Amino acid sequence: MKNYILLFSLCTNLYLHASANQHMLKANRDLTEVIMHDIFSPPVASRIYAYANIAAYETIMSGSKQYNSYAGQLKGLTPHSIKLPAAAHLEVASLAAFYYTAQAFVFSEKNMDSLLTQNIGTIKGKYDLDSSIYFGKMIANHIITWAKTDGYITTRSKPRYTYYDEPGKWMPTPPEYMDAIEPYWPQLRTMAIDSASQFRPEPPQAFNLDNNGPFFFLAKEVYTIHASLNDSLIAIANHWDCNPFALHPTGHFLVSTKKITPGGHWIGITGVLLKQLNANFEQATYAFSKVSIALFDAFISCWDAKFHYNYIRPVTAITQLIDENWKSYLQTPPFPEYTSGHSVVSGAASTVLNKIFGQNTTFVDTVEQDFGLPPRKFNSFDDAANEASESRIIGGIHFREAVVNGLAQGRLIGETINERLYLINH
Repeated sequence: MKNYILLFSLCTNLYLHASANQHMLKANRDLTEVIMHDIFSPPVASRIYAYANIAAYETIMSGSKQYNSYAGQLKGLTPHSIKLPAAAHLEVASLAAFYYTAQAFVFSEKNMDSLLTQNIGTIKGKYDLDSSIYFGKMIANHIITWAKTDGYITTRSKPRYTYYDEPGKWMPTPPEYMDAIEPYWPQLRTMAIDSASQFRPEPPQAFNLDNNGPFFFLAKEVYTIHASLNDSLIAIANHWDCNPFALHPTGHFLVSTKKITPGGHWIGITGVLLKQLNANFEQATYAFSKVSIALFDAFISCWDAKFHYNYIRPVTAITQLIDENWKSYLQTPPFPEYTSGHSVVSGAASTVLNKIFGQNTTFVDTVEQDFGLPPRKFNSFDDAANEASESRIIGGIHFREAVVNGLAQGRLIGETINERLYLINH
């Protein structure tokens, strides 16, 4: 706690308000609920979080002496020339920019209107509501126009992904045997890193059928851990599951369970820290926007590795090599194995959070309480990222190489973002 307060006082010359400003926290919680309702994939969810939070930040910094614009720092984002109305309330405008930007990316568009109204309805003071919302809408339009050039629209018309039943390669996994999700995601424009392939890790262990070979021992580790699952390991796996595509057999049907994405979990952790430390509105928009940029670039980088190597999942390998009836504890998500998505995004998000809040910041992760799971305490963001990565082996959905190399890949992304984005005036 002391490290965080010292960090912010040195970096921003702002003091923490006596009462926390919860409006940006609510905005991101609202967006998470809509993302779950609309069942967006983890990569697509990261894109929504990023553009909505950048819009909020670009609005609030228009009246700030402490923070610099992302314009000229993020690829393709140009400065806007929108004049701030004299009677506008910047926080209201920032929230309007957030919700109207998000509205352009989700299916539940009407929900965003009512959620905005609920959020700004608690902001007190004398200000002109119309001019505030107008300014936020104009910033939102600027960000939405920028977003349309990132390559996402082009990927919507691409053909379905074709997989081939080849040894060591990914193929659809039980129980739903879904097509691969977002195979063209690496074609999107990154925001802060050079390219999707900039941090592509070394190849995974070559697949072979030798029961004394290196690949067999990778599979055997996952199998052995699964056989020795206890309450402690199961708690770790459940806490970091974050699979929006989970389906559960019920009789002759598969019933879906709505969950947050890995990115949504780290957005939630960011909110936990902002609330814990009583951060003000500007600090909240800064933290949320920077973390969401890390998540966005991390998913592009991870998906580049996934579809470049097209690596086999443990459930496929173990049923071929060890036990034909084996099932992973967590449901395997529908895309190739290497590298681990949760490991990459956890490495990137934790590295950015280290820069914002300090490396030894302790916190209690309450994000999963809404899903009936108990909170978990961590001594640092790195500890949380390490556990998130390990949970993928415990859950039986990744080999060790995917989480070790994925975590390193994510941390390189986070370090690059920390080095390249100059947002705070000292």
